[in-house]
Amino acid sequence: MSHKNEVVLCHYLYDPLNTLIRAVSSNEKTTQNFYCKSRLTTQFQGETQCTIFQQNDILLASRRSRSSTTETSLLVTDQKRSILSASRNTLIDSFVYTPYGYRSPQNHLLTVFGFNGELPDLVTGHYLLGNGYRAFNPILMRFNSPDSWSPFGRGGINPYAAFQSDPINKVDPTGHIATSLMVLKAVNRFKSALPQMKKSRVLFQKNKENLEATPLKNKGLEYLDAEIAQFENNVKLDKNVPKMITKLSDLEMLADKNRHFKYIYTDQSELIIGRTDGHGAPPHPVLAQMAKSPNVISAGYIGKRGDSIILSNQTGHYFRSKMDTTGPVMSFLKNLGIEAKLLRDERKHIGIPVFYRG
Repeated sequence: MSHKNEVVLCHYLYDPLNTLIRAVSSNEKTTQNFYCKSRLTTQFQGETQCTIFQQNDILLASRRSRSSTTETSLLVTDQKRSILSASRNTLIDSFVYTPYGYRSPQNHLLTVFGFNGELPDLVTGHYLLGNGYRAFNPILMRFNSPDSWSPFGRGGINPYAAFQSDPINKVDPTGHIATSLMVLKAVNRFKSALPQMKKSRVLFQKNKENLEATPLKNKGLEYLDAEIAQFENNVKLDKNVPKMITKLSDLEMLADKNRHFKYIYTDQSELIIGRTDGHGAPPHPVLAQMAKSPNVISAGYIGKRGDSIILSNQTGHYFRSKMDTTGPVMSFLKNLGIEAKLLRDERKHIGIPVFYRG
């Protein structure tokens, strides 16, 4: 059989963190990418500069600049960030996708983004998820290369599968593992609340009580992946989404005195509360996944009984015998204007009893 020499169509260059920063095609056209955290913000294609405007996770507009010419396009997206249309002056560019993201190969001039707000490769049209980690092929509906987390890790048994065969309800911004859209939006809401936390509270990051607290260890770490997967599946049945407490009004969720809730608190003063009833009630380590800091310094139950907020140290995952870790949480609540109390004889109870009065 005759052998044909392979033709290199494009060279891809990565930084030390494995982020795609430059692509050089065979015709020597160079594309350079610049990021803010994990999001693409600016792209240079030869002499053309494209700048992306976004608020939190929402794509708003893109601006192309070349020499003395500047053109701005407004973007319309769906809840997964897929570009549905882009408009500039009287020009309107519309986009239609198959469930796995294939769209017409016609040249779209008004935006560089496509399916799920991802950037298609200029040579292949495939989506380089994880900022260049893996190429997703929307025609074959699978990845071109295997996942490093497969087959024994969270990547699943099939290293080439995309979106866990559910591209309508799941997204995969990292290229490693598909995430429920609802869960991803909840996590993004938590992250977007962090700047407000810094403005609306005393800087607890400098609080000696927090910094000197010993982080709690998850005694069921081997079950964490299964617990996260279970939560992602159950949360679809019930909008049981945990909440980060940043201001006094957030504690209105405790108004029902017949309920109690789980909480975790980190060394960065992140208090996250989740319901214990309904579908998808998250274990304490799942609540901890919503926090920016990995250091949980208090975990237990919280509820309102009478006119008092009651806290406990009850947790199977983070349990520490004969040790009260609620002090930093009480200080945090006091700063919000709430006096909290410790549940008496907490070993005799499961959660905060309905009949309990502080």
